[in-house]
Amino acid sequence: MKTIEEQSKSLAVMQRIPNALSIARIPLSLSLLLVMPFSVPFFALYILCGATDALDGFIARRFNAMSALGARLDSLADFVFFGVALYVFLTALPIPAFLILWAICIVAVRFMGLGRAFSKYKEWAALHTYAYKIAGFVFFFFPFLAALLGVVTAGIMLCGIATLATAEEIYINEHADTLNVNIRGASELRDHELPSGR
Repeated sequence: MKTIEEQSKSLAVMQRIPNALSIARIPLSLSLLLVMPFSVPFFALYILCGATDALDGFIARRFNAMSALGARLDSLADFVFFGVALYVFLTALPIPAFLILWAICIVAVRFMGLGRAFSKYKEWAALHTYAYKIAGFVFFFFPFLAALLGVVTAGIMLCGIATLATAEEIYINEHADTLNVNIRGASELRDHELPSGR
């Protein structure tokens, strides 16, 4: 049987793992640029990136290790992964111009929204809403969906969900009194934070 001191040490170690996984996702993501797109090594690294993303959040919640630093590291790692994967998708798949333009518009609007949120909260305000989690899930499975449904159908699905997630993030950041990066969605805004007329 473990002593209280041993249990505390074990818990302290478990609470560091989510941040370590987020940090590890950054070089793993960058490694995707060094291998042939959609090869076995590419998919091994790609799945490892996805696993670190799923595990860091699970472990953080399970061991009560959620922190502002952890949320920022997770957002940074997600940003690097999505940036690298988007570059690979755009350069290696036959994606039509209208989808490329749509993706560029989403990214541009998101950065403008993040800039506006930064001026409001004086800190990075990338939210972890359910809509973004769904968009991230669809983005992660995009290569598989493109093979199954076709690039255009998968691209429209992904861009549609990402557009809604971006619009929701801007809406939340515009109307929330305080920053809550772990807000689940606009439905969690308090009554006084909602626009009048509702």
